[in-house]
Amino acid sequence: PNIQGRIFDALLKELRHQDGKDTFRTLIYIYVGVTVFQGLFVGLQSLMTQYIMRRLAGAIRIKLFRSVIHLDIAYFDAMHSGQFSTRLTSDVSIMCQPISTLLNDVVAQVILLVGGTVLSFTTSWRLSVLAITVVPPITFAYRKYAVWGRKTNRVVMSALSQSNTVANEALTNIRLVRCLGSESYESGRFRDAIGVALGYGLKNATVGASV
Repeated sequence: PNIQGRIFDALLKELRHQDGKDTFRTLIYIYVGVTVFQGLFVGLQSLMTQYIMRRLAGAIRIKLFRSVIHLDIAYFDAMHSGQFSTRLTSDVSIMCQPISTLLNDVVAQVILLVGGTVLSFTTSWRLSVLAITVVPPITFAYRKYAVWGRKTNRVVMSALSQSNTVANEALTNIRLVRCLGSESYESGRFRDAIGVALGYGLKNATVGASV
């Protein structure tokens, strides 16, 4: 923003037939260099994030399967294959998604926080102190939402896992379903599971938007 402001100042001087042409050209070169450097940094950040997330997801899936395969047989009697496949695929991806967001934003937000704090205190320390007083209530609200949202997401993932189990059972035994004429019953079970996930998902989205 500082360089952009100086570019506009130099452009206005040039339009007013004042000595601003050389300054304008120099600032344009600096701005292009900063933009190129920023693009390279963003690309490197995206590459490293994707590299870390793919290795992390693979390691979690391997560790999960290795742990489950050694459990007692009674666990497999209660756990359906559709639920376990959901745990290995979509649930792992959902669990890793916040980590990806955190890795992308943490460095930029820390730099922005430090730079904004220094700039605001340099401009007016009174307004800075007034702005800081807003931080504790916002932090408290976000912590409460994080705790509540974690419970809600567990219900959503459990409901989606149940829907996957219903679909897996119905499609695997489709001949038996057709023979007994239970298409409507299986559709109702699937609809109920998706309805639970949708209801809690919409509630989470509403509360998150309000926070």
